[in-house]
Amino acid sequence: MILRGFFYYLVVWSLVGYSLLAGINHAIGLDNSVVSLGFRAIGGLCAAALIAFAARRRFDFNLLMILIFTVAYATQLTLTLHLRQEPSAQEPIDYWAWAMGGCIFPALATYLCLTEDKRDWLFRLVLAVSALSTVMMLLLGNSMTYLPSGMGIDTGRWSIPTFNPIAMGHLGVTTILVSFGWFLNQRRMKVKQLAIVGGLVAAGALLLLLANSRGPLVSLGACLFTLALSRFNRKRTAAILIISGFGVAVLFATQYELIYEGILRRFSMVSTGQDQATELRLIAINGAWDQFLTSPLMGDGIEERNTGFYPHNVILEALMTTGLIGAIPFVLLLTKATHASWTIMRKHEEFIWLALIQVQYLIAAQLSGAIYQATSLWVSVAAVLAVSSKGFFSTSDQTSKRKRRPLVTSPARPAFAGPVR
Repeated sequence: MILRGFFYYLVVWSLVGYSLLAGINHAIGLDNSVVSLGFRAIGGLCAAALIAFAARRRFDFNLLMILIFTVAYATQLTLTLHLRQEPSAQEPIDYWAWAMGGCIFPALATYLCLTEDKRDWLFRLVLAVSALSTVMMLLLGNSMTYLPSGMGIDTGRWSIPTFNPIAMGHLGVTTILVSFGWFLNQRRMKVKQLAIVGGLVAAGALLLLLANSRGPLVSLGACLFTLALSRFNRKRTAAILIISGFGVAVLFATQYELIYEGILRRFSMVSTGQDQATELRLIAINGAWDQFLTSPLMGDGIEERNTGFYPHNVILEALMTTGLIGAIPFVLLLTKATHASWTIMRKHEEFIWLALIQVQYLIAAQLSGAIYQATSLWVSVAAVLAVSSKGFFSTSDQTSKRKRRPLVTSPARPAFAGPVR
């Protein structure tokens, strides 16, 4: 029972937990960096306990790929930060703590310990935390930022000091996708449940719009496109796409000025070369590629040296940091996870919300973020690989003609029944 609780905490924290903590810390005035460090440490301890418990699990290809990348990345951390002692954007301990304790170890624990009997409670917790976080951010956030002099500037992007606009946008997208997953999994939904789904989708869409961030919007579009391709002949998928299109039309009709002055203007700035952030990212991308070419086998450095920052694309970062030795297994993991998500969307609707989150953060990781900070990507990749590799599909296929046990509303299995495997 204790290990099961560790598992739920680890996965929920990795996917949506930080947003709730950031909102609470902002509301009551706590130091978010200190409190979140404690919660991150708890997650690392949970991951270590789960890995130790599941250490006797049969070794497989996915584990091999994770371990090869881990060794390659740890080698580059050691060379860059400790042997050569190069300047870095963060303290050396931060890279180790975030990469190992915040990303790779939680991914290993998720892959080893996710079983089908944890499905219902995992979904309930992710849905509840994402919904609560979204509502909290809508209430607490604003578009103002304040200079040390006290002067306020309207950035036009929703945020709080502990949670930036990009994270705001992705929280809204996650709430939308998890709500869609709930809708797609149910055979029949009561009016009350439909109202809850509709309210959550609307709240997530509003937060996405206020965040005025391009990456989350692109991620949502990619998820809906993938969903349409994988389930083009399903009535509920068609309903989601029609309702989404209707919602976009309503937003343009009622919030055109906000949309035009916000997200559309930011996209147009990219095409005209007026967006400074995009220009800096292009510099980082070119520099990261040059560093890879300098040492294509083992990589060269943890950060891109011209900007002193990560290149905002995890595949390019893997090439820059670990060379072909680490990048090949990393890309293989992402490819296998994407194929697993596609199969889940087509055949295993109980985990469709998880597949959508994996696609969301896969796209997000090509536009922003770093390998050592992409907790949601690592854990969602590990989760869909676990669903794919542990026979969940065959179980689903054998019972496909029976009435599926719906998420959230099922009382059939006690919450914490059965041992952790």
